[in-house]
This record gives sequence, structure tokens and C-alpha cells, in this order.
Amino acid sequence: MRVSTSVGLAVALAIVGAWRGRIRLAPGASTSGGGFLSSARLRLAVSGCGRKRAGVISIAMALLLAGCGGTGTRTGSTAASSALPRLSAAFVSPWYGYSVRYPRTWMTTNGKGPWLRGQLIRHGDPRLDVIEGSTKGGKIRFTAVSQPVPAGTTARQFGRINPFSCPPGDRLPKALTVDGAPAFVTLNGCPSEGGLGGLIWDVVAVSSGRGYDFTIDGALKSPDAVAWLASIRLHPASARS
Repeated sequence: MRVSTSVGLAVALAIVGAWRGRIRLAPGASTSGGGFLSSARLRLAVSGCGRKRAGVISIAMALLLAGCGGTGTRTGSTAASSALPRLSAAFVSPWYGYSVRYPRTWMTTNGKGPWLRGQLIRHGDPRLDVIEGSTKGGKIRFTAVSQPVPAGTTARQFGRINPFSCPPGDRLPKALTVDGAPAFVTLNGCPSEGGLGGLIWDVVAVSSGRGYDFTIDGALKSPDAVAWLASIRLHPASARS
């Protein structure tokens, strides 16, 4: 929990004042500058305090220091996006040999394969499995498709099927895997042109002679994409083509 400097200082003054102490800031110290003390020097003069009173003053100072400590995170910053709702249901692809978690209330569409080698596939293609829904930030979509690949094909080699490219933006972590299979990112957090706006990630992986192509786009950030990709399980033996 982060206690702001102004609140911490007010509590400190109130507690110490109640014990008839006196607080004064060193020359040049202030509480301006985004809620942080501009000087680390704070002198406390307390008269007539016993051990019990000194303990109370120590608590007050701890509250004050909690408000201006350098290790906290400033208000407004966040380590991860919360755009993606809880992945509370499972979608099992009837054609492409994988399963993935998704928000229970979102809509799913079964793709109608097969997806043959050399064929280009885009958003809106009926061969795609699709999961889509809306949040306060906007629409979000997951699509997937797979096909058999020659023995020894790597994810990077399979990724060459994607003719689209864009400068990386909100990047996924390096050494990414999908259900333990090494993955290759062909689109890495750049602006989406798939109709939803927001960002887009396209990730391919190869498992047991099958190449998978997963695309996530819309109003979300890379931590959401990572969480969604982590819920995928590959079942190449169950694929129909």
C-alpha cells in the first residue's frame, strides 16, 4: 500500500502534535514536486517524550517515509493491463488440434477447414476459429488456424507464410513458447489494421508436424496477449487435416 506524502505528513503531525512534540522541516524541504519531498532532510525536535512517546513518533515517521520512499510506484503507472477478463471457459477447436481458455460470455465461431499450404488467410475468412468480445476499452479478438508441415519445419520457417509486416510496438517477451513449443512472432504489438483498431500480435508455433498460427488483436496490451497465449494447449493428433 502506498501512503501519499501529504497524508503521511498530516498523520505524522497529528500524532506527534498530540504528544506535544514539535515538527519542523529543514530549510529547503517541501512537499511539492508531484507528492514527494524535495529534500530528504527532515528534522524532528521533540521535548518531554519518554520511551512510549518516542515509539509513537517512530510510527508517525514511518507513515511519513512510506509516502516519500523511492521504491514505490507512482500513481497511474501499471505493470500489466487488465483489459482481458478472466479466462473462465475452454474452447476446443473441432478442426485444428488445439484448445484455449477464453472469457465465458464471449462469442466463439468454429472455423471450417482445411487450411491448405500456400493459401493466404485473413480476418473474416470462414476457415478461422474466432473468439471475440468487448470490454470498456473496446473490442478484442482471438483467431487461430493450423495445417500440416513437413518434418523438421521450425516456427521461424513456418512464420514465413505471413506476408504482412509492421514495426514492433508493444512487444511480447523473447523466447516465447506456446504449450512448450518454441514460438515465432510475425506481428509484435503494432497497430492493427484488422478492423478492430488497437494492437495486433501474430504468433506461430510448430508441434508434432503441425504448424499453428494464432492472432490476437484489439483493445489490449502485451501482458494480456501473453496470458491468453499461455492458456493454449496443442493437440496435433486430434486435428482433422
